[in-house]
Amino acid sequence: MKRIFTLCVVAVLSLVSVDSFAETTVPQISVFGVSEKSVVPDEMHWNLQVHTLGASVEEVASAHLNDVSDVLSLLDEMKILEAKTVTSRMQIRENWQYKNNSRVREGYIASTQIFFVMKDFKKYVPMWTKLSTFKNLQIENVNFALSRQSIVQNELQMFALRDAKKRAERLAAVLGVRIGTPLFIEADAPASAFNGRMAPMQLEKACSDSSEKVLAPGEQRVHSSVHVVFSLETTPETK
Repeated sequence: MKRIFTLCVVAVLSLVSVDSFAETTVPQISVFGVSEKSVVPDEMHWNLQVHTLGASVEEVASAHLNDVSDVLSLLDEMKILEAKTVTSRMQIRENWQYKNNSRVREGYIASTQIFFVMKDFKKYVPMWTKLSTFKNLQIENVNFALSRQSIVQNELQMFALRDAKKRAERLAAVLGVRIGTPLFIEADAPASAFNGRMAPMQLEKACSDSSEKVLAPGEQRVHSSVHVVFSLETTPETK
């Protein structure tokens, strides 16, 4: 069961002006709210690198196209959606090596990065095993991910904002005042990547139907925080 933990941390009550808000003194209350949620990853993000060496530009270009085509054909065979597959950073460059304290050119090298998304975790072992047979391919990393991360992030921002307001109301009530118009709202930028890096897998201990034995996505934490500044108003009792 997914659990939502909402935390409001560090509330600072201020009765002085802030230059960015107004030039005159405005009674204010500044609060921070943090909302967290446990989620289960539902995607795996694969990052591959294809490197091909050759004596001439023509040779390496032709061989590299075949290497990349072989990988993409495997992805088709494994029913990976084309819309979830991206090839990028294609290049051909001179292959320079250092030998006997000298810089020597040994042909050319072509490279392409391949990224794809896999939603069926049972395909992990077969995919890893088949990719490991490609001699010019490197599996750079495989990460767990959440397909609905932006939706969850927006939901958590709303929870954090509501609780920041409740915290401000509670603190203001202690002083016999009430909160007024929000003067400032700032939400932390969401994480650029889901924190779900996987540990390397020992292929010699894996078989095609043992994905559940080598995968442990577990629960990951997603959080959002906001900083809100409200104006303070006097209540009829304090006038």
